[in-house]
Amino acid sequence: MNPKNAWIDLVESARKGDRQAFDRLADLYKDMVFAVCLKWAGNAADAEDLTQDALIRAYTRLDQLEDPARFPAWLCRIAVNRCKTWLAREKRRDMSLLEAENIPGAARPDDDALAVREAMASLPEDLRRALRLFYLDGMTQREMACLWRVPESTVKGRLDAGRRRLRKEMLKMGLMPDVAQETGVVLLPNARIAVADPDRKAARALCDIFKKEGYPCTAITRGDLLIARLRQVMPGILILTAPFEDIDEFEILRAMKIAPRLREIATVLLVPKEKATQEHVFAGWQAGVECYLTRPYILAELVDFVRRIDQKTKSELYRALAIEHAWHRDTPKVLDYLRQAAATGGETAVAAIREEPAFNYIRHLEAFQEIAGG
Repeated sequence: MNPKNAWIDLVESARKGDRQAFDRLADLYKDMVFAVCLKWAGNAADAEDLTQDALIRAYTRLDQLEDPARFPAWLCRIAVNRCKTWLAREKRRDMSLLEAENIPGAARPDDDALAVREAMASLPEDLRRALRLFYLDGMTQREMACLWRVPESTVKGRLDAGRRRLRKEMLKMGLMPDVAQETGVVLLPNARIAVADPDRKAARALCDIFKKEGYPCTAITRGDLLIARLRQVMPGILILTAPFEDIDEFEILRAMKIAPRLREIATVLLVPKEKATQEHVFAGWQAGVECYLTRPYILAELVDFVRRIDQKTKSELYRALAIEHAWHRDTPKVLDYLRQAAATGGETAVAAIREEPAFNYIRHLEAFQEIAGG
């Protein structure tokens, strides 16, 4: 079998539902797709994201490919179309206030958001990219170090410098009071929730319940479950009802877990009792579901599960903030954030605090021992 026939055979196998065959195709052509996306995006972080999107779209649309021999060209066209859509959205997002006002039906951007964007634009490229990848795209310092092929200490240095420069610019623009650096902990808001249910009335009713509990909540449609659309919604918690028309819920969840901006979204899966077989439950956990509930369910139980997921996420973020301040030996803020982490995360958070090497320098303090339990 020559190489040409080998990849054509892989396409034909993938069209029959062989996921491993498509994975091999993805390995063969991901560099080609990445090169196309890099040309459009201009940076590796967005190009990686667009590459993942293009490959996922190709997998879900293989039945539309008439001639397996044209797979490379077909895949390139999908990548280019995805890039065009992304670029148009990015341009809309970055429009000035004047430009936005000239677009019929365009929402007026928030003045503070525009000012923050201007402050970000004033930073050097390496610092701006570091802040964007870390805070907006959700990449870890380790992932950024791998992307740039530099030590983690270099990534940390860029983040520190970027934060200092951004704070300075925001002070100049009046977006931050001079006393901001002297304030205590940042209180994290409740997670944003998205509810995907084929019954729109039921989805809106569930949203109303969560809004009464203090959670921002949005009912989303079937189309919003596409990876690109989910990035625009960007909930902290996704409540997904199955079955949802012809959608494979596990395919969505697996795609979310490999998309850099979406993998931190917590997922709650609501399943009819007759569908909740042992195999289905196991597949749910494999796909990274945080909460699996059978329908009909007790509403108070669902709300409690969502609250616990939110508290766990907040606790991890508070602990991460404490670690960040520990690098600067800012002990008062470290202790304040650790108190919040322990209060929201319970014993699990306390155990993680005890094991974290970054806090070794304050282990002798009575305040730390009160938080970490000795």
